[in-house]
Amino acid sequence: MPKAATLLERNNVSIAETPAPGPPSPREVVLHMRLAPINPADLLIIAGNYAIGIDLPAPLGAEGVGIVTEAGAETNFAPGDLVLPLVRGCWMQHWRLPATSVVKVPPGLSLTAAATLRINPATARRLLLMVPLTTGDFVIQNAANSMVGRCVARLAAGLGLRCCSVVRRIDSLLPCEGEIVVEDGPDLAARVTAATHGAPIRLALDCVAGEASGRLAACLARGGTLTVFGHLSGAPCSIPSTLLTARDLQVRGFSLRPAEAGATPAQLTNFYRDLAAALGSYTPPVAATYRLRDLHAALRHAAAPGRAGKVMLDLSAS
Repeated sequence: MPKAATLLERNNVSIAETPAPGPPSPREVVLHMRLAPINPADLLIIAGNYAIGIDLPAPLGAEGVGIVTEAGAETNFAPGDLVLPLVRGCWMQHWRLPATSVVKVPPGLSLTAAATLRINPATARRLLLMVPLTTGDFVIQNAANSMVGRCVARLAAGLGLRCCSVVRRIDSLLPCEGEIVVEDGPDLAARVTAATHGAPIRLALDCVAGEASGRLAACLARGGTLTVFGHLSGAPCSIPSTLLTARDLQVRGFSLRPAEAGATPAQLTNFYRDLAAALGSYTPPVAATYRLRDLHAALRHAAAPGRAGKVMLDLSAS
C-alpha cells in the first residue's frame, strides 16, 4: 500500500464545496450521507495505481451509507430510508442520484455494518459463488487478515465449505470456526497439503498477486481455478506456465462493479439482503472516525502500517 506521504504529495486531495443538489427528478433521490470508510481501493486511486480508466481528479469513496431526504415520485424510496450507493463518490454530504444507483439497507444493520457492506463482504460472497462448490470442498485464500478475508472465512462456513487461510505470520489471525491457518512461504503447497491432509482444493482467491499467485496456484488440484481480485503486492501475477498446463488450471480476474453490472435493482436488493443475513452479527472493527474536514488526517491513518480496523468518515456534520 502506498505510504500516506506519497498519497498526499503525489496527488492534491482536496475537499470541494459544491452547491446543494436541488430537488430530485421523478426517478432520482437526494441523500444525506452518514458514514463512509476509507477503502484500500480509495488509497490506490489517490496514488494513481488502481483501475484503468480512472483519472484524477475523480470522485472518491467506494462505499458508504446515506439517508434519503427527498425521493422522486416514480421511485420506490421515501424520506428516511437508509440506502447504499452503488457508485463511487460516497465522500460527500449531500448527493442526488438516480434511484437505480442505490439499494435499501437490509433491516437490523448498524450504521457501521451498513457502511461497510457494499464492497468487501459483497466481494467475498461473489468470489465464493463464482465456481460451483459442494459441501466440504476447500477454498484457499491469501491476505486472510483483510476484511475480504474475514468475510470469506465466515461466509464459507455458512455455505458448508472449508477455508484454508494463508497469512504472513501464523499467530496474526484468530480463525473462524473450521478455518485452517497456514503461514506463507516458498513451501506453501507442502504446508497446505499437510494442513488439509491432502484434500483437493478447487478454488484459490488471490488478493496479493506477484509471486503469491504462483504459490496459491501450486496448491490447487487439477482443473482448479485461481481468481485474482487484488493487487496488494503491486507486482504482476507470476505463475509457472508448466503448472498451468500440467494441472489444466484456470486463471481469471474479478472486480465487483463489472460483476454487478447486469443485475437488476431487485436482484441487487435481494443480494444485499441475503448477504447481511449470511454475515449475521459481524461488524468490522473501527480504528477511528474522522469528520470530512479532517480528511488528510484520516488518509494518513488509513495508510499507516499496522493499522487495526477501518478508518471511517462521519459525513453527518462538517
